[in-house]
Amino acid sequence: MSDRVRVGDVEIITLLDLDAPPREPAQFYPDVPPESWDKYKEYLDENGKFRTNFCGFVVVTPNENILVDTGYGPGPHAAFDNAKGAYIDNLKKVGLTPDDINTVINTHLHGDHIGWNINDEDGTAKPRFPNARYIIPQKDWDYFTGPDAAPERAAAVQKHVAPLTSTGRLEIVDGEYRVTPEIVTLPSPGHTPGHQCAAITSKGEKGIIVGDLFHNPVQVEQPDWNVGADIDKEKARESRMSLMNRFADEGFKVAAPHIVFNQNIGVVIKGEGKKYWQAL
Repeated sequence: MSDRVRVGDVEIITLLDLDAPPREPAQFYPDVPPESWDKYKEYLDENGKFRTNFCGFVVVTPNENILVDTGYGPGPHAAFDNAKGAYIDNLKKVGLTPDDINTVINTHLHGDHIGWNINDEDGTAKPRFPNARYIIPQKDWDYFTGPDAAPERAAAVQKHVAPLTSTGRLEIVDGEYRVTPEIVTLPSPGHTPGHQCAAITSKGEKGIIVGDLFHNPVQVEQPDWNVGADIDKEKARESRMSLMNRFADEGFKVAAPHIVFNQNIGVVIKGEGKKYWQAL
């Protein structure tokens, strides 16, 4: 199992930001009866708890370095025993610095995917990645800057995205959007109104970074299971069901930021009347 994978001439590398403490499955999947997990204990730890990580990815193409999601941010994070984010440290471990990044794609605008967008450590908010353009979904921007967003979600967008509006580096996009010759955004609404995946094609191979399309391998087998944070549960289910079939049928290599580190890159396999996750 690996933290990275090649898709033709492109490499996808996981950047771990935070390893969250285990939680009860019902905290993530409140609509799923506890007994429904009995068939899926392999996706829980030895104490029956749900494990998740907070990760982003760097996508290295022949001409650009692209970040897809920027994790939870520097911290310290009170909800996680005051842990500090390791995203930038792990970026440096793969030989890159913030100055080397050409593009940042946020799959959606929840705080754990935008947390390193901005550097405000000296009291002035500025792009953490000074040479990058930032690409965000229009429908998420409209929602999280509008009246229906939960206050804590809106506050995260004001802190980690809104300062970009005055820099000339923010691109707010709708629908499929060509980022590089190899990368296109793919709308996958439901978790948030504008949720988008980053699809990669190179030399006949396909890969995709899925954001919060799913949070655990159990949702490959049970795509109708929603996490509590899915804003439109029906659309989230529709997006999962449609894309899981594509992943299996078209041989996508799939990178998922919330699956446990080193098991979070895999493929979707069809067999015996079901689909399941196989880590690479």
